[in-house]
Parts: sequence; C-alpha cells; structure tokens
Amino acid sequence: MTSTLLFAFAGMGLFGAESMPREALLVLAKTDQTLSIVDPATRKVLARMPSGPDPHEVVASSDGKFAYISNYGGGAYNTLTIVDLMAQKTLAPP
Repeated sequence: MTSTLLFAFAGMGLFGAESMPREALLVLAKTDQTLSIVDPATRKVLARMPSGPDPHEVVASSDGKFAYISNYGGGAYNTLTIVDLMAQKTLAPP
C-alpha cells in the first residue's frame, strides 16, 4: 500500500512550462520514494522526481521555486531532499 501526503502551494506562475498550473499539489509516495506535482483541477500528474529514502513531509518555499522533503530513512537517520520545482528535478545533496 502506498502512503501519500498532500501539500498545496501557489506556484505564482513561476513554472517555466506553460502546462504548469498556477496552483499545484505536491504529493509524496512513500513506497515509490517520489514527489509528484499534480494539477488539482484535472488530477493529472505533471511531473515526478525522486524524493529520498522514506519521505515523510514536504514543504514548498514561499516563492514556489523549491520543495524541501524530510526523509526518515526507516528511522535510522534523517536527511533532507531539495527539489527544484521549476526545473522539475531533484538536486544533489550538499
């Protein structure tokens, strides 16, 4: 069973692609270890990126450019994954 967490954010039109909505949902899939950007009006998955091991929470930056994901790693450790929402890609760990 896949657990998902939803987080709505206002992208403020910052996405480069015309197909990206002004508002979107950030959805974590724990089993798949992914973050999806979903159009809430159509429920269409617009992009999917790796989230890191055992993703737990996600929050978007106030300008809508980045998502920050806390990863529990099965309780063994905690890491942070940063996703560039405009480029729709997971950034390398610092």
